[in-house]
Amino acid sequence: MVNRLMTSDVQDDARGEISRLRVLHVLDSSGLGGAQRVAMTLVEWLRDLGVDTAVVAPDGAILDGAGDLRQFPSKGRPGFGEISAAIDAFRPTVLHAHQRREALVAGIAGRMRGIPTVEHAHTVLPGHRHRGLSFRSRRIYAVSPDVARMVVDDYRASAERVRVIPNIGAVPVATEAPGPSYRLVLPDVPWEILGIGRMTEQKNPLRFVSVVARLNRIRPVHARWIGEGPLLSPARRLAAVLGAPVDFVGRSVQIAEELDGVDALLMTSEWEGLPLAALEAYARGRVVFATESSRVPAPEALRARYIVDDGTTDEDFARRIADTLSVADGVASDSVAVHADAARRADLDGLFAPILADYRDLSSRGRV
Repeated sequence: MVNRLMTSDVQDDARGEISRLRVLHVLDSSGLGGAQRVAMTLVEWLRDLGVDTAVVAPDGAILDGAGDLRQFPSKGRPGFGEISAAIDAFRPTVLHAHQRREALVAGIAGRMRGIPTVEHAHTVLPGHRHRGLSFRSRRIYAVSPDVARMVVDDYRASAERVRVIPNIGAVPVATEAPGPSYRLVLPDVPWEILGIGRMTEQKNPLRFVSVVARLNRIRPVHARWIGEGPLLSPARRLAAVLGAPVDFVGRSVQIAEELDGVDALLMTSEWEGLPLAALEAYARGRVVFATESSRVPAPEALRARYIVDDGTTDEDFARRIADTLSVADGVASDSVAVHADAARRADLDGLFAPILADYRDLSSRGRV
């Protein structure tokens, strides 16, 4: 893989530099969320290159299959003492944090030891609190142009420190789009709708339930929500009150298989960065209906059919879904379009090469 990243006349020097890199990633969680999956995709890519890599994070599902990756478990979100101990034990040349709080703490611990910190910005945040303490790292990797604009315009980070590194590289793309299912041409067979995410205010599962209930009044549907969280019980109660046919199935690591079995992904998020669930749906050739705040990167020609303004009523949202899915040929064409767009953008080497270049540059400068 190194050969694809650089010309032959510098390969030997580059291999030597890469072998001297030591990168410690700091994660807020080891769950199966989008930010964690992006982080672990980067970790595995670096390890394939020969970069010595370790992770400090709480124990969790995403680390279960990490093999011999060096791990420094924390009790909950990593604190200053735990990050400091991991730094002293691993002796990294660069720290890479994956949430705003972790970047602040890692930045302090790293500066005390002369180690540069970079960070990922995964989300467009709903408020601008703690502006003076946010996004102070040497490099900031925004997962979308919207996140980059927030970091620069709202948090006053200098633009030269910000790089846009889309999430799409974290998603394996199906060789061929599965295509729409038989359900779209059989009026009495329920459509299958999927929701994915931690059940919190951000993902707004209560609106998902409400939209599904109204869609079910137009024609038969069945929905599933993958994920857990504090709004699980309220969502179940609301589904019972509205008669919404939603199964709450908890966690799943078989996201591709789940998407292959449905007709559409439905996102009702209040805020996002570049949602991995939508990218995964596109990678499987599945269409995505979403609120504007879900930040779904729909091809421009499809936005009018699949993206609604945040102020759209649940009734109108449900009608939009019904009208669109009722045209099976149109859905088939749109499925091909989103799959082709995902395949075009899924290039790990091209996406992560700027991060590797920053690691090499910052590591070569010595103490900060």
